[in-house]
Amino acid sequence: MISINDFKVELLNPDEVKNFIESHGKFAAICYNSNGKYAKSIGRECLKSGHMSGSRGDYFKFKLTNVPRDMIDQLIRSEQGCYKNVQSFRYVNKDGFEVYAPPEVFNDSELKHIFLDAQIESNKHYSDAINRLLELGYKGEEANQIARHILPIGTESAVSIGFTIEGLIHLANIRLCTRAELPVRRITQMMISEVRKVTDEYDDLLICKCDRDLYCVESKCCGRRPTKDELLKKISCNN
Repeated sequence: MISINDFKVELLNPDEVKNFIESHGKFAAICYNSNGKYAKSIGRECLKSGHMSGSRGDYFKFKLTNVPRDMIDQLIRSEQGCYKNVQSFRYVNKDGFEVYAPPEVFNDSELKHIFLDAQIESNKHYSDAINRLLELGYKGEEANQIARHILPIGTESAVSIGFTIEGLIHLANIRLCTRAELPVRRITQMMISEVRKVTDEYDDLLICKCDRDLYCVESKCCGRRPTKDELLKKISCNN
């Protein structure tokens, strides 16, 4: 089984990311017919003021491995400012696969045993299905695409995913929230951490929406920030 500590994230284009601000500024300079030598300053000003049109040709590209397929399903719901390529269980044979187990499973011996048994049984069924399909004359890819339907939703998988800065900001805003499921929250934290190793230009933007707005809009607030009604009431009282 794999745990949340087995997730792996690689920033595929760190050198490009280092120059995103300048790239943004060079593209946006045309707006005021500005001198290109001030590209970095222009890029920072555009970022600060929220003028992102000049940044939409640049992507933060990540490779995520050792992650559960259900987490990928959540992550790729992002559409605007995002593109992705998911590992295909049609072309990749998953014989001997591992299944993701949440922290709660590793904290309880009985649950851990249940999950481990399920992984062993699922592997056996998948392998038996592949072998039978091969006996019936189906080739590798054909066998994979039929047998994959019995794979558990938590099967270890991989995805390549890219975000514009607007797309990455949106991801951080919604997926850093404590209401987000732990695996997708952790992978979002890891992606942002990889960006911060390269540049600090986006630190103030890659944050949870409640830190951005200073209030929470979730129906089940975790208490990190006041709800919108609580904040308005506080402001009203102070006035």
